[in-house]
Amino acid sequence: MIRGIEEIKDTLEKFLETRLDLIQYEMRDKLEKGIVLMVYAAIAGAIGLATLILALMLLAGILNQLLESWYAGYLILFLFFLVLLIACLLFRKAVRELIRKALTGLFNKEEAAG
Repeated sequence: MIRGIEEIKDTLEKFLETRLDLIQYEMRDKLEKGIVLMVYAAIAGAIGLATLILALMLLAGILNQLLESWYAGYLILFLFFLVLLIACLLFRKAVRELIRKALTGLFNKEEAAG
């Protein structure tokens, strides 16, 4: 009788150890996927930001030539982004919700594909 209880106890301990190991592997996998996604997003964001800056400089130069001015193109772009910043500050809740939905959709697509 005691020997049967010992065997059940050993079997239960092995089961729990196996289950904990499985949970650890699953968590490591999810953590790894999250880190990879964040690094990829940071690299893509940096490249995108550099591209955006260069494109805006090009646009400002073109506007300067069209307006025959040394500074008008830069001033127009500055005012545009100032208005954009003010709009983001005024509608911060809506902007945050939009970002949250976009990120949630991105992570859900990544989990479904992965």
